[in-house]
Amino acid sequence: MPQSTLNEEVAKITENYINALTDTVNSYSEVKLSLSEIQKEITEINKVFNYLSKKWAFEILVLLYMRILKFNELKNLLIGISSRTLTDRLRMLEAAGFISRNIVNEAPVRIEYSLTEKGRRTAISCYPLIYQSKRNNPLK
Repeated sequence: MPQSTLNEEVAKITENYINALTDTVNSYSEVKLSLSEIQKEITEINKVFNYLSKKWAFEILVLLYMRILKFNELKNLLIGISSRTLTDRLRMLEAAGFISRNIVNEAPVRIEYSLTEKGRRTAISCYPLIYQSKRNNPLK
């Protein structure tokens, strides 16, 4: 992929992220939560972290945020992952509602993976972590 195309794609993703983050912050600033509602929110956040802390799950989510990918495309992008582990992670993320699996009936049959709305929201919420890690540990 040419550098200019990559830069445009990153700019588009960043702009979408900032818009989504702004909408989310604005909606939460108007909400007053009870202690039980706060506890429920924390429990849900912990569930998400439990899924994303599994090896390769976070990387899969971020890659699928960028575009729909086939199994072999994911395997090639995730250097070092075994087919078995990739299959396990994809099944786990699908069962949790983060990704969807779509069978394309062409010759040959293809299976594509994409983010669900829940997966997109989760991936978007991870961008501050990515930014912070790059800021604190630049690869130079």
